Amino acid sequence: MKWTVNPNYDANDLWAQWSTQGGSYTEVAGWEVDHVEAVSLSGISGNYATLKFKVKDAGANHNYTDNIVFTMARITDNTGTSPYVFPVGKVRGYDTMSITHIPLEDLDSNIYIKADANSNFDVTKVGVVVQKNGSPVSNNLYFDSGGQINVTDYITTSTDSYTLDFVTSYNATEWEALLDNIITISDVTLTLNELGKYGHGNVGTVFTTGIQYSAVDSNNDRDLTPQDAYNLLGHVMGSIDIIPDDGTGIFNNSFKPIKKTDYNTWSIYKFKNNVTEPNHSVVHPITVDFSQSSYTEWFKFGFIGDANGSHSSPVDGTDASSLTARSNNNYTISSAPVMSYGQQILADGIIQGEWSTAIEDGKVVATLRLLSTEVTALQLKVDYDNTVLTFEEAVFNTGNTVTNFASETNGRVNLGSIEQNGGEIDTGDVFKIYFDGNVTSPVGLVSIFNTDAANTDGNRLILNLQ
Repeated sequence: MKWTVNPNYDANDLWAQWSTQGGSYTEVAGWEVDHVEAVSLSGISGNYATLKFKVKDAGANHNYTDNIVFTMARITDNTGTSPYVFPVGKVRGYDTMSITHIPLEDLDSNIYIKADANSNFDVTKVGVVVQKNGSPVSNNLYFDSGGQINVTDYITTSTDSYTLDFVTSYNATEWEALLDNIITISDVTLTLNELGKYGHGNVGTVFTTGIQYSAVDSNNDRDLTPQDAYNLLGHVMGSIDIIPDDGTGIFNNSFKPIKKTDYNTWSIYKFKNNVTEPNHSVVHPITVDFSQSSYTEWFKFGFIGDANGSHSSPVDGTDASSLTARSNNNYTISSAPVMSYGQQILADGIIQGEWSTAIEDGKVVATLRLLSTEVTALQLKVDYDNTVLTFEEAVFNTGNTVTNFASETNGRVNLGSIEQNGGEIDTGDVFKIYFDGNVTSPVGLVSIFNTDAANTDGNRLILNLQ
């Protein structure tokens, strides 16, 4: 049954189309009529009925123009002693009383975004927003624990432009704390060693991937120099910030999502020979091959300053750095990743130390005693209860040629030492941290957030504290 309007009345004068020799229905194949009625004892306002239609695919030649039409309506007030029917002209619809359906393309591909992430990085804390022609068509979609996001419902045409905008559920403070674990003293020593500034002459033989070069190229001039290493050291010491500030936030300027193939093939040769660097911004275009029943866009993740690949995705076929276990009489050898302060760390070995807190002359004193030799760099990040204690100073006994540093921010002390020529830090009570506070016991007031260390080859060590 298909509706034909009575031309003597407006099409949207719905009671006229019903009551006054209104429009008419004619048998037409494929057309049906539905009648909706609502009754209320307390009055009707707002939307009182919602109709949903399932669109059938009737083929490429089917005409979907004006295929839903509102034809007539009657409104009656029954609150009095007899029904009052609203008259002609008082029951009206919209100027256009028909709906034209524009069917989407018949696309059957399942579309996924997948990440090959480092086990030290919680991939569920990052995700994407799907943008269509520059406007978001999804909310924040986060990776599941397997590193996957299904974006099939949001990429629905082959003719529009889509991008993936990477986001994080971390706030700025939480992301900065993550970077405290990523950029550490062993990144500095490894970079110095690559540049031959660590007393061993290993120029250009330590890094194995272009990702490492890009991570520590602090001024983005495609030329790794000692200044980049010293900038990295300055960042670890707290005196320089190597993370750019373009006003878009710390996440956008330190997180480097890169398509997997580009990540794996970004070589040292390409870095040094000015080959165009792969897109590592937080915005990536995506072009789906709809000829495939399932399409996946793979990503790997890098981080600014992460020379030793502690949190960056590994490059297929190589380690993130040249760390390998080797024989040594001075410390225990680590041939597989070892857990240290919540991280899986691949290191050259495990060194020993002792950590203690005590009350001395009315002050809380935290002491690190280093028991192992052939240690050239050492870093601690120590949290303390700043509602009870006040940081006073850090005292070092590391050797005459060692550079020491200490700074405090929001209840965390960052301190460390590095022998920049690859020499050794003295053993014994190397760090003492002094706090003021009217307390009778130091228990529970000072704790270690993380540690890092490197050997005289510039490679990473795990500090095991007793």
